[in-house]
Amino acid sequence: MYGLIPLQRAHEALSSKTAIGWLCVFVFTLSVFGPGLGPALGQVETLHNRIDGAAQADLPWLTASPTEPSQALRRLSLDLRNTIPTIEEIDAYLAEPPEGRWVRWVDRFLADPAYRERMVDWYDKTLLQRRPYQNVDRATWIAYLRSAVDANTPIDVLMQGIVQSVWWDKSARAQQRFFLERGGDAHALARDVGRVFFGKDMQCAQCHDHPQVDDYLQIDYHGLLAYVSPSSLAEGKTTDEKGAEQKLQMYIEKAAGDAPFESVFNKGVPFRSATRGFRRTS
Repeated sequence: MYGLIPLQRAHEALSSKTAIGWLCVFVFTLSVFGPGLGPALGQVETLHNRIDGAAQADLPWLTASPTEPSQALRRLSLDLRNTIPTIEEIDAYLAEPPEGRWVRWVDRFLADPAYRERMVDWYDKTLLQRRPYQNVDRATWIAYLRSAVDANTPIDVLMQGIVQSVWWDKSARAQQRFFLERGGDAHALARDVGRVFFGKDMQCAQCHDHPQVDDYLQIDYHGLLAYVSPSSLAEGKTTDEKGAEQKLQMYIEKAAGDAPFESVFNKGVPFRSATRGFRRTS
């Protein structure tokens, strides 16, 4: 198991040849739910070589051709800080000898407070897609994300914390926001678990297998659905720090079951799928 974002050593995930390459580490988050889905990080020399190799072999559109130094610095700054470099930063970068310059500036931008906010913003938009704060207030949610970034929490640990959070634990209220702000809608959760955690949008497989892609299967979508379908929102009661009773929405988990479905191309032919997308690794 290995945690990739936030990056402990971003120069291991960035290269001047793949300016946006660090973002494609998200495809490796399948490791969140079990070992054996890829080699351990220690088995390769550097992460950036692994990412570049994967991009060249399978994702050639992610591989950029070499560019001039100031443009490379601009891309790096936008990736890590969500802002362009200043004139002074560009001049300082160009004035340095090329040997080791890229690594030094990666580390410099990682130490910039703007990197912290960039990662918080990235997590926020990736996980919740600008959803309104209906069940968890913004201060609680952003504080949770900032704490994760400040602690350099590996992405597998962060995602497991969300998936395995429980409704009766008040301290896990922020993690529960992933489920709460989707209204406990099983289909919305199944689609977003596949899209956000596995990097694969399974929405079209809700109704049938893909006619051209062999591994885009309806049974996989309904396997994800079986994981979340037994749960729903329910109004509960709790007490605040002063002992006063208050009502709030809770994402209540019930006993797991199966998820019957049928293909739109095979009406009347029933299929059944139990949960098959997750397993604990700790």
